[in-house]
Amino acid sequence: MQFRNDIQGLRAIAFFLVFLFHLKPDLLPGGYIGVDMFFVISGYLISTIVLNQLQKNKFSLVSFYEKRIKRIAPAYFFMLIAVAFAGYFTYLPTDAGTLRGTLVRSALFISNVLFANGESYFGAQSHENPLLHTWSLAIEMQFYIFLPLLLLFVKRKSLLYIILILILGFTVYSSWQIYVNGSKTAMYFSLLARIPEFLIGTLFSLISLNNIKFTNAGTICAVIGSAGLLVSSFFLTANSSFPGILSLIPCISIGLILISGQNIITSLLSLKPLVQIGEWSYSLYLWHWPIMAFMRYKMISFGIAESIIIISLTFILSYLSYTLVENKFRALGNKAFIKAILPVSLLVGITAYFIPIYANAHRLNDSYTKPVFGLKSHKKPFVETLGSESPAIKKRILLIGNSHAMMTKPFLDYVGKKAGFSFHTITSASYPAIRGLNRDEVPIKYYNMFDQSSSLISLTEQEIKKSDIIIFVIHDYCNIPSIKDAMVNLIKSLAPNQLIVLVKSFPRLETNPVRVNYNVRKVVNYDFKTIDNSCSRRLIKQLDETYLNVYSFDLTKSKVFDTPPFFNDTLSYYDEGHINTYASIEMAKDLYTDFSNFIFNLSVK
Repeated sequence: MQFRNDIQGLRAIAFFLVFLFHLKPDLLPGGYIGVDMFFVISGYLISTIVLNQLQKNKFSLVSFYEKRIKRIAPAYFFMLIAVAFAGYFTYLPTDAGTLRGTLVRSALFISNVLFANGESYFGAQSHENPLLHTWSLAIEMQFYIFLPLLLLFVKRKSLLYIILILILGFTVYSSWQIYVNGSKTAMYFSLLARIPEFLIGTLFSLISLNNIKFTNAGTICAVIGSAGLLVSSFFLTANSSFPGILSLIPCISIGLILISGQNIITSLLSLKPLVQIGEWSYSLYLWHWPIMAFMRYKMISFGIAESIIIISLTFILSYLSYTLVENKFRALGNKAFIKAILPVSLLVGITAYFIPIYANAHRLNDSYTKPVFGLKSHKKPFVETLGSESPAIKKRILLIGNSHAMMTKPFLDYVGKKAGFSFHTITSASYPAIRGLNRDEVPIKYYNMFDQSSSLISLTEQEIKKSDIIIFVIHDYCNIPSIKDAMVNLIKSLAPNQLIVLVKSFPRLETNPVRVNYNVRKVVNYDFKTIDNSCSRRLIKQLDETYLNVYSFDLTKSKVFDTPPFFNDTLSYYDEGHINTYASIEMAKDLYTDFSNFIFNLSVK
């Protein structure tokens, strides 16, 4: 087909949308539709090329796949190698296993399957994954497997109807999964949910090939399409039920521009700077995200200076990738290409193999860098019994709450074994497993954790009914409004002889100390700041003073928190939000007498 500058301009716009969304999502909340634009453009171009070749009896499946591999694999593999090496010097050893697993799946073009079973694309941890963006390339390669087969074996007369049926069918399927089953994350990374986007490109390709002219309406189509993209970019957000039926808006919009012919919009898209950036768009897409992800991992916020660094590095690496890798490999014959790509592929495998070896060689003691105690009863429907095996106190004690309760388990276990009491426990992540919390108040990136916590409510309630003393530990009583009412309802549901202890938990930090210090012993002079939690303290005090069966205990009075995140020049936090096992046990040694007297003397006020 004839080379079209306006399509390169569309690619440039698609990249800019994605780049701005990744850099400053608040400025362009729907900028992620740039990926959908790439999908439609790919469907349009590939369909046009294949259908033209089929009409001239020049189409070859082998040649098609060769060209796709030459186009995508070389720069992609070099990016994977660069990310692996950068990960050696950036990632903590505890995170290296995750990097290796993602690297292997990315190299096999199946990373979208991995991400579909994990955190949302908009999640906090996902934004630190330097290979998150490979999901779209995985889907594109997967789609390329069957698109030419569809075009090859479906008769041209029936193709339009088959395409329409497939678009409708897969859109209904993904919308059902999102709206009815709540599977937004799975659908976001799903090939099945994205098939309509590619096929919309195929649909508009068929319109073009059937010589449907837009002499008078071309400009109108382009303006409507541009308006659709503009509206989608600003009014779609991370909370939108996307892809599903909503994805039809940006996808049809770009299709209208693709078939609009020569007009003022396509003339603007054909401007030389946009065409040049569109030519580099694949490399720009490959390199921009790892740069941002590594900076986020190192807890670097994106101010003006950081944004300039990101933009500069992205364009420098992309230019080098485009000129030294993309163009060089694409120009090679098949035999020369195979000889060149094999060592590159081998290097990807070698770097993936050595990541865990490197990690183990530099691994910090797990007691300081990750939770290691009480994991059986955390985020799982299992109640664990800890503390003394021969308790002197016969009252049944239950520990519940979120990850702060999880890191209180070593404290209670130490005190319990020494003082002579045992306790049962079941904990969840981020949100306590209690009834009455409103999911709509939760940021979408935490939906998975909220749902996991909600699945433990029934079991937690069963344990509460059997317990004499409930120890409740969370950090923030004010992060969502419904927590207060949920707590009041929990307290009111207790029997007159049941007591609940609301624990003032350890302070959170603004920065992850392990990533800054990278050592168990203190080696940096960094000003670690704690986050104010006065709102939670006021609510605990209010509940303590209002209800006769409510007590409070303050963990922060321990000397362990005199100089967080270190105690005796030893690391006492495993991330910005949680103390480590070492600190929890040191806290128990410090507060042993205070807490044991407190728990043994509890009674209704």
